Amino acid sequence: MYGAAPEPPAEHEAAESPGRRGHGGATRYIVAAIVIVAALAYFMYRPGPTLSFAEDAAWSKSWNDSVRLSQSTRKPALVLYTADWCPACRWFESNVLVRGDVRGYMESRYTPIMVDLTKPDSPNQAFARQYKIDVIPTLILYNAEGRELSRTNVLPPEQLLAWLRSDGRKTQ
Repeated sequence: MYGAAPEPPAEHEAAESPGRRGHGGATRYIVAAIVIVAALAYFMYRPGPTLSFAEDAAWSKSWNDSVRLSQSTRKPALVLYTADWCPACRWFESNVLVRGDVRGYMESRYTPIMVDLTKPDSPNQAFARQYKIDVIPTLILYNAEGRELSRTNVLPPEQLLAWLRSDGRKTQ
């Protein structure tokens, strides 16, 4: 009386049916987009390592005290603009600034000043705007009278030493 039950469609027919076409691809794109957004949020907002070289070395975080020290010792100022969230800054710290030869030369000849731009609402942001810091890390070399001589960004250790020894005139 009742006929035989209809057979289910073959697998290739199910994949080709109009109601299912493109569904899997869209889901994959949505999942991929969510993963990318989550990864970006994690890497942008996670706390990075602190700028530990500032505590270990003679880098001062007080602008006014450092300027007075530079004037009284007649040592030129070397100002580093940096941030914890900046990968290039962390690389510069861990591969260049902590090296004994670089650190020893800087500390013996300059008054090192660190301007930490980690927090967007920090008063240090005003210094960054005033001195037109567009990229970090940025190093600015001043003479003993406080006049800017030169500025640079990330350099390998040998080039940084050459830059410092030439009072900012060369990087080779």
